[in-house]
Amino acid sequence: AADAAADAAADAAADMLPPHVRRAICGVVALGYPLLRRAAGGGAYEVRDAPIRALGGKSPPLLLVCGDADPHCDLDAVRAASEAAVARGGEVAVHVVRGGDAKLA
Repeated sequence: AADAAADAAADAAADMLPPHVRRAICGVVALGYPLLRRAAGGGAYEVRDAPIRALGGKSPPLLLVCGDADPHCDLDAVRAASEAAVARGGEVAVHVVRGGDAKLA
């Protein structure tokens, strides 16, 4: 059921783009994707990996570029989300910038 919901969400997002735009996208690069967001009131971090996990075979390839010193990116969570997308037929790669922060500097 979760896979069906993710498929429906990914299809709905893709349908929001005009067909000529969808055909023109050959891949996506996400630089410093803010995977972690502080919960309201300064509580625990929320992992925002649903867009990555929802990728499937109809999605363009995705390259996630993350810094290993970025406080908004948990590399284990990034890898888990990308592995989940690959298991659904998506093409996702992760590149880690050593010493890179949120600006990859």
